[in-house]
Amino acid sequence: MLEKLGYKVLSLHDQAPEDRLQPTKDNIEAELIAICDAVRPNDLLWVHFACHGQVVDGQPVLVTKQARVRNLANSALPLHKIEETMKRSQANRLMVTLDACHVGVDIGRSGSDPTFNRHVYELAQGFALIAASTAQQKAQEWQEREHGVFTYYLLEGLSGKADLDGKQFVTVDDLKNYVLNQLRIWSPLYGGIIQEPTARTEGLGSLILADYRPVN
Repeated sequence: MLEKLGYKVLSLHDQAPEDRLQPTKDNIEAELIAICDAVRPNDLLWVHFACHGQVVDGQPVLVTKQARVRNLANSALPLHKIEETMKRSQANRLMVTLDACHVGVDIGRSGSDPTFNRHVYELAQGFALIAASTAQQKAQEWQEREHGVFTYYLLEGLSGKADLDGKQFVTVDDLKNYVLNQLRIWSPLYGGIIQEPTARTEGLGSLILADYRPVN
């Protein structure tokens, strides 16, 4: 899906043929640093995790390959390190999506930015994170679709279904709202367990993630 949308994609996973693409903590950190060194100010850097998550000493961590349950504080990958590494890059548009248990975002409450309406979508800058569930919930698998439920609807939303206004592009807010609504429908029908994505965004406007407008 991302390649069709024009992204350059690097995938680390359990079946990867190269050792450097196995999803270990060291490999993830090394590849992310390399990507962050390569991106430029106008780039959009998007990192997606589909894995297990835990909370260790009050902090969400990602349980990567070779992590040890009895030593997660040292062997797991802290979420804040991902964010810090990405923010040190030159890219001014940063996106993280998490299909993992117990790594929800405490979004809190804040007033809206009074200058928001003066900024168009293309000027969106900053950092956006969407997690599959709240910190107290379990991110669920959809065996028939061979995906986490969150990831399945994330891909479906990116295909254009999240563009409910006919803009011909999909933003972070579009995707967040679409996935949230689909999970609210899916949960009672299939899982019986409530799972609601959480989100945090920084910066002005809303990042465009999929653009279907014709090129002039």
